[in-house]
Amino acid sequence: MDDFLSLYQRYVSGNTEAPKLFHTWCAISGIASMLGKNFWLTRGHFKVYPNLYVMLIGTPGTGKGTCINILQSLLLEAGYRTFAADRSSKEKFLLDFQDGFSFSESGMDTNSDTMFSINDFLSQQISGPEVKEVFILAEEFNDFIGTNNADFISILTKLWSYQGPYRNRLKNSKSVILNDPCVNILGGNTSAGFALAFPPEIIGQGFLARLLPIYGEPTGRKISFPDLPDSGLRTELVERFVAIRRDVRGEATLNGEAKFLLDRINQEWQPLIDGRFQHYTTRRFNQLIKICLGQAASRGSTEITCDDIKNANTILSHTEDLMPKAIGEFGKAKNSDVTSKIMEALYTTSKPLSTTDIWKIVRSDLNSIAELANILSGLQVADKIQSIKGVNGWLPKLHVSTTVIDLTNPEMKRTIQ
Repeated sequence: MDDFLSLYQRYVSGNTEAPKLFHTWCAISGIASMLGKNFWLTRGHFKVYPNLYVMLIGTPGTGKGTCINILQSLLLEAGYRTFAADRSSKEKFLLDFQDGFSFSESGMDTNSDTMFSINDFLSQQISGPEVKEVFILAEEFNDFIGTNNADFISILTKLWSYQGPYRNRLKNSKSVILNDPCVNILGGNTSAGFALAFPPEIIGQGFLARLLPIYGEPTGRKISFPDLPDSGLRTELVERFVAIRRDVRGEATLNGEAKFLLDRINQEWQPLIDGRFQHYTTRRFNQLIKICLGQAASRGSTEITCDDIKNANTILSHTEDLMPKAIGEFGKAKNSDVTSKIMEALYTTSKPLSTTDIWKIVRSDLNSIAELANILSGLQVADKIQSIKGVNGWLPKLHVSTTVIDLTNPEMKRTIQ
């Protein structure tokens, strides 16, 4: 029987213009939201839960909103209701979190005919309805969090792996207490928008170590009249969501071979070359475990197998290769937002862009064309772009990276076989 992730790809295949990687991470995020804190793997003194902070990043029209909306409609039909508001302040978010998010208050329709009611859904929480959970599902993430909201970002950073009661005293002297909070994030953004949402200081403050920026390029597909989604597959996906919430609970198990493979990956994984992700290295193993939990739940199982680990590591490794491209020039230079806009234009063009073409794109962001010339020169020296002779234009410099597994080691070879 197909696992949930395979069914999900069949459901969306051919009906949207969005990159497959976007749909993959939407499905993984959906599973994480359904699991909440009902399912975990113990590491020493702490538990690792499957919740994730995911950001789909691409140029406008890449399909971020389409992917997010498809997932949300499936979650609604499965009875999920604890979505954050489309826009919020730090204070209102915490108060809503404490009081319980009301789906109808966010202006969204509540369908009384769903196959899994909100009361049934809340009763499936392993620690009772007191456990606080929320899914920040934001097609335009900047609308939700605003611009450079450092305090809000700091709270989200802390809540990523928080265990126990979380307390926060607001400016109006009210105290907020969240019992064992669980936060999932699935947002959409562009590289330029990412630079506007987050101050460069987050590189050293931990949020970027917890966030998975997912880069997607336009597929080039143009589907004028998509087929209606398969109603049978949709029903099966909804039923699987319900079953994951109901049946996949408690502590995950690992056999000796799976433990060996996880340890080997953890010991031999090489940090990303991009220095902006140096703190991600300390969280990478937990990120892998979170995805492994989702892979097991996708099969309706509480045991993490070697296949789950290999699938999770493949998805994560591919995502990591694209992370620098996802956040563009964020955190690198004074004009990082402008540079990101230039790189987005070059990545999506079908022909070389002249300096004049690029100036038309960024003229409102720079004081003079001389500033643009300096930026282009810097990108060329950094081996990010190349000048195309004969047409007096620019294109991105493409680099190919590969991950090699050493099969000469007998233990590793036996495990992979």
